[in-house]
Amino acid sequence: MSLNTFSQSTLEAMEKGQEVNVLFRHEATFKVFAHTRGFGVGYRRGKHLSAKTKSLLEFEGLTLKHPKEIKVKSTEENAKRFVYGKLITWL
Repeated sequence: MSLNTFSQSTLEAMEKGQEVNVLFRHEATFKVFAHTRGFGVGYRRGKHLSAKTKSLLEFEGLTLKHPKEIKVKSTEENAKRFVYGKLITWL
């Protein structure tokens, strides 16, 4: 019942144009993004230590294609494709 009261008072404050200040103890964010040279994923986890400080832990992984990479197909039927100019392959 207290949660309903809190959410109703928050909605009333927002309708009146007042600022609503809420401090969460923990936060978590997950993101997936794409750009013209690749794609990536990220995760962020945070914990509020006090009203003014918080600690964050963030991981991010992405692929980045070099502008000089060129995909080359072989003329043979069962041959694998080759990427000319690629420096490191992890997958």
